[in-house]
Amino acid sequence: SRALTAGFEARLVKAAEEIVRVAESGSTQGLAHAARLVRVTLEHERAGDHRARLDRLQMSAGLCRWLCGRRASIRGFGGAAKAYAEEGGFVDWARASLRAGDGVPAVAAAYARLRDLAGFRREEENKAFAELLRDWNAGGAGGEEALPIERVLDNIVAPVAAHAPVLLLVLDGLSFAVARPLLT
Repeated sequence: SRALTAGFEARLVKAAEEIVRVAESGSTQGLAHAARLVRVTLEHERAGDHRARLDRLQMSAGLCRWLCGRRASIRGFGGAAKAYAEEGGFVDWARASLRAGDGVPAVAAAYARLRDLAGFRREEENKAFAELLRDWNAGGAGGEEALPIERVLDNIVAPVAAHAPVLLLVLDGLSFAVARPLLT
């Protein structure tokens, strides 16, 4: 049904289960079908009543695309930091948003499985990042690829403040995963 909540939830189940099936396969061939099921769910007449659930569904679709995508080769600590800022922060935001699960057990189970799949891959990336960070720090944390927070005042704020007033906000512990929803 396009009008009943049960119809909306049936579409949600189909989309979530297809997303997990595609993510588990790792094949990009099923992405178009999963995206179509997400669109069908978004177009349901009751969809507007379930904004948070739709947001989680779209996050799960994004995680699926990430899991099925090719892994880019990362060069050096700066490359790893840039990759996390551009993509990894979204992945961690999506994983966190899926922790809320869903009131429909099949959807909640699909999200839990997707979080697990993404978590395994993110842990691999975290290990690689930690090794690159260790080596970068051992080498003096230099170069232009990444700027340690200890150098932000001298390298960024002071030159700008020499020409205009500056307001510096320090958000201690703000990760990219937390910043993403604030910036969107």
